[in-house]
Amino acid sequence: MKGLSGSYCFQSINEYKTLLSLYNIGMEEVKGNFDGKPYHRIVYFALDKRGRKKGNPIKSSLIGKKADAEALKKRCKYNSENIRKLKLKGRIKEIVSATLKTAKTRKQFVKELQKKGIDVVFRENKDGRIYGVTFIDHLQRTALNGFRLGKEFSANVLNGQFGQNISQHDFEEKPGSSGDKEELTPGMFSFLTLETQGENYEEESFIRKMKRRLKRKRKL
Repeated sequence: MKGLSGSYCFQSINEYKTLLSLYNIGMEEVKGNFDGKPYHRIVYFALDKRGRKKGNPIKSSLIGKKADAEALKKRCKYNSENIRKLKLKGRIKEIVSATLKTAKTRKQFVKELQKKGIDVVFRENKDGRIYGVTFIDHLQRTALNGFRLGKEFSANVLNGQFGQNISQHDFEEKPGSSGDKEELTPGMFSFLTLETQGENYEEESFIRKMKRRLKRKRKL
């Protein structure tokens, strides 16, 4: 797959989910049992600017085998080895550590990291408490949850430093995010090829719409 799952390193499906959210795409895992057999599926859907679902979900089977749960789990295992061998944590850890020492507010922290090619995505509860954080290095194409870098980059530490000074403006942009996001980038939807035809008109219509948006983006 030539999309994000093939070009970025991530070690969990949740890290991949966070990466997708930067491009207004959501995903959910669907797990359960049917006739005594466990199943694990993935569905994708569009997100609005506030990170809320819009439209109908799309089954991974409509996108391609590389978008399903089994393929993503294999990709996570492969990425884990690459991250270790290539020592991809080093650059992110060094930059985030230095920025934490100088940033006085969350907004400043986010902007300084973006200047260095790193997006940070916060996950918060309804009270604004940070319970998760993911750093996405676009230069190394790597997405890592904070705890993978060390305790000093965990959600608890960041909540202690920035949890109390989140402005209303931060919430208005997109809850749980770092702020301004691109909608699409070239190559983003190159994996959207239908394996099954005619299952759901709205699902197929959404995929065609995303492809058209990508083509317009490339012409700019």
